[in-house]
Amino acid sequence: MDKKWHFDREWEQLKKRVDTLESQVYWLRKFKDDVEEKERIKAEKEKNQPSKIKTSGSTFKNPINQTDIKVWELIKNSIPTTKSFGDAKISEKHCNFLVNSKNAKFEDMMKLINFIKSEVEKKKNIKLETEIEIIE
Repeated sequence: MDKKWHFDREWEQLKKRVDTLESQVYWLRKFKDDVEEKERIKAEKEKNQPSKIKTSGSTFKNPINQTDIKVWELIKNSIPTTKSFGDAKISEKHCNFLVNSKNAKFEDMMKLINFIKSEVEKKKNIKLETEIEIIE
């Protein structure tokens, strides 16, 4: 009887260790999956958005109350993406990102923003709203 009790006790301890290991394996796999997902998102973002350069970030909100068309598509289909004012220009990677290619001034960026808003409204009858906060 004593040996059986000893065996049962060791068996319970072993099961606890296995449960702990299974839990650790689960969390390690989850962590690995999370890291891989973050890396995938980062790679996708770098592929589709300008990085490591001076940009305004996502400049305009998607006009979801007016159309299902994404704002970058509206910009791309309304104006030449080579349009610039001084050193303020439209990103080649993503039309909703405005780039300071060298030494763009506030006025240059504002001219470009207002030009884009005006052209999209003229050509697509859609009013764009800035996503960025402009402090004058």
